[in-house]
Amino acid sequence: MPAPDQTPSPPIDPDAQSGEPVRLLIVHDQLFYRQCLAQTLVTTGRFAAVGHAGGGDDALAQVGRDPPDLVVIDWQLPAPGALALTRALKTAFPDVKVLILGIVETLDVVQECVEAGAAGYVVIDDTVEQFLARVDQVMRGEASSSPGIVRALFSRLSKLSHYGHTGGAGSGADVLTFRELQILRMIAEGLSNKQIASRLKLSQHTVKNHVHNLLEKLAADGRYAAVQYAYERRWLSR
Repeated sequence: MPAPDQTPSPPIDPDAQSGEPVRLLIVHDQLFYRQCLAQTLVTTGRFAAVGHAGGGDDALAQVGRDPPDLVVIDWQLPAPGALALTRALKTAFPDVKVLILGIVETLDVVQECVEAGAAGYVVIDDTVEQFLARVDQVMRGEASSSPGIVRALFSRLSKLSHYGHTGGAGSGADVLTFRELQILRMIAEGLSNKQIASRLKLSQHTVKNHVHNLLEKLAADGRYAAVQYAYERRWLSR
């Protein structure tokens, strides 16, 4: 039996395999890694025109010249980061699908990727067969994530629905993502971006992006104003 958090991926769809090869672009800051991944995928016979880019600007330029079917982006891509690149791609090229390649698949990370416009998430510990299964799902227009994440997502939606009906503190999630609300609580505790990054095991750049986004959503002039806004609406308790 599989371990509790290692639910097997769905089998590869034979109909998807028999279709046209997927035109793919890999975005990763390490040249050796993306070249090796490209070569591995080419050997499956499932992909055509496997290109690769080392950063966001290069990726956007390549997609503009020759749009692929699918862009695979490394979650840890340096600034402006995977989420910013995903948003830019989906804004400029809405028909191009995005699959995020990450280290750990957690609900918070997957939620952020989906909100940015990604169609799926795959971890680097997955096998090539599991990766292909994710690609099949994405190319069929399905959201792709592990069954465990899907169950957790429905659980969270259920809780948010409950909060909305009862008028509880969770109604702040209508405006902010779970991660943004989490970071806002830490700001209220007086933590700096560096301290928040350490506690959540995120990069300072990622935390800075979240802070920028929550301030923009709340139309707040600064961190103090955002915290006061949340207190007034009882999203946070003093």
